[in-house]
Amino acid sequence: MWLKDRLNWKLVVDGFLEAYHLPILHPKTAGRLIRARPAPFEKFGQHGRMVAVRKSFEQYMDADVAEIDLLPHIAIVYQIFPNSILVWQGGHFEFWSASPETSDPKFSASRVSLMAPSAEQAKGRVEHWDKNWDVLMQTVEDEDFPIGRDIQKGFATGFQDFVVFGRNESALQHFHRTLHSELSKSEGGLSENSAADLEATQLV
Repeated sequence: MWLKDRLNWKLVVDGFLEAYHLPILHPKTAGRLIRARPAPFEKFGQHGRMVAVRKSFEQYMDADVAEIDLLPHIAIVYQIFPNSILVWQGGHFEFWSASPETSDPKFSASRVSLMAPSAEQAKGRVEHWDKNWDVLMQTVEDEDFPIGRDIQKGFATGFQDFVVFGRNESALQHFHRTLHSELSKSEGGLSENSAADLEATQLV
């Protein structure tokens, strides 16, 4: 399915690279299930992997991790550079690919898929996957994208010309530093504004 909206494609990717917004922006959907922290991140070259911890893991806080089946209690977010996200949520995957929609950076098109067992393999669980899809679309279209549009409007005013990422935003730091690094290799290098943005990507 394609989702087109008035926000830059990087904002779509950004939304997957931290978990602390979940209880605030998604209190009735993802925020009910996922903890705001921790969200450990590890980089693999240009790519990265972040782990979002489900609230169901809280019962195992003092247990030996080696004796726990972790997968039911986490969501694994793979950031595939430059513009793709693969989310492994136990019994299914979500795949996102975000791209510019036009020459105007304020518009993007995102292709989203939910990959689950076939109807034959699921044995009557089709309604379960349909519900997962409905919740996903509700979360994105009613909660994520409206905020993204507002962020995009804020950037368009020109009053904010840089973004500072905090120590709890290691996945976002890695994504934007890698993006700036690759853009700097292109013909002509980074624009003056983009170079300033790169300098502003720092720890606080």
